[in-house]
Amino acid sequence: MISVASIHKSADELRALFAEYLPEDREKDPVLLYGKLFKNGYKGIFDEKKLAALQKALKNKADKCIVLYGNGAISEELFDLVDVKIYVDVTPKKAVLNIKNGHYRNFGNDCDLSFKVTMRRCYYVDFELGFSLRCKLLANNQLDYYIAADDPTNLKLLPNDVLHALISRALDYPIRQCPVYLEGVWGGYRTMQQRNLPRTMKNCAWVFDMIPMEVSTVLIIDGLEFEFPYYVLVAAEGEKLMGRRCLDAFHGFFPIRFNYDDTYHSSGNMSIQLHPGHDYVVNNHNELGRQDESYYIVEAAQRARTYLGFNRGQDPDEFIREVKRSEKDHQPVDYQKYIYSIESKPGV
Repeated sequence: MISVASIHKSADELRALFAEYLPEDREKDPVLLYGKLFKNGYKGIFDEKKLAALQKALKNKADKCIVLYGNGAISEELFDLVDVKIYVDVTPKKAVLNIKNGHYRNFGNDCDLSFKVTMRRCYYVDFELGFSLRCKLLANNQLDYYIAADDPTNLKLLPNDVLHALISRALDYPIRQCPVYLEGVWGGYRTMQQRNLPRTMKNCAWVFDMIPMEVSTVLIIDGLEFEFPYYVLVAAEGEKLMGRRCLDAFHGFFPIRFNYDDTYHSSGNMSIQLHPGHDYVVNNHNELGRQDESYYIVEAAQRARTYLGFNRGQDPDEFIREVKRSEKDHQPVDYQKYIYSIESKPGV
């Protein structure tokens, strides 16, 4: 049994490596939310000498049975040296719960980090590495087996050809994803009533009905239930799902997100958002491109308003200074002075 973690660079080396991708500029990013996607693959986190030694051991294994396990075990650097290739997967929801419950540590780390710090590192490094590798393996039919592993006591194994056949068959029909419900500081209560959510929830701010990186697909075959990330479906049968033109244009990503925001009878407003342009996102974050949004009002309570853009005559720079001041002294910003709004009307 050999863990791929044994060939990682040291924790200090990885911290230095990721400094560029996880900057700590408290002036620009007070809560340390932003970063840049790590695009150097698993090779970027492997120690070259340790990798070479492992490659030699796998080449000279003779009649020994070696189980190579861990993140990156069938990465490009090791792929041709592995006889049976198995990808063990969990859904995004399960991954986040594992982190919340202290069951996950970032690649190469020698200590546990807070939930927010771990999640930031996951988004820009850990999840990006796993996501890219899984997409490549599925798109090129390079697996022998796929294991759905949300429940470690009840692993469910599918041969690669069966997985592809099941997904292809599912796409012959209308299909929706298993939604994810999240609390938030501005969350409301309408969705909790309509979808019979647990009363233990404080509220429901987001209903991720179709957020590709968050939701999961559930297939039930002869009473046996399989649940896997939505991007397994996209990677395995992307052309059937969205067509070759779309697949090529967005490099295997699914370009549409759909969710409900619930502020119905909430204790506050949604956040004021600013979405940067295409070039900024690509150059500063290594993302595919900008995010364009449109909103449709489904239901509105009394005095509900929709905010969009600045009021005429207001200075955006002054508004930003007020926001930064508020971050430090925790006093409210008179946002209605700056932000234009109209009455929220269903159907608009």
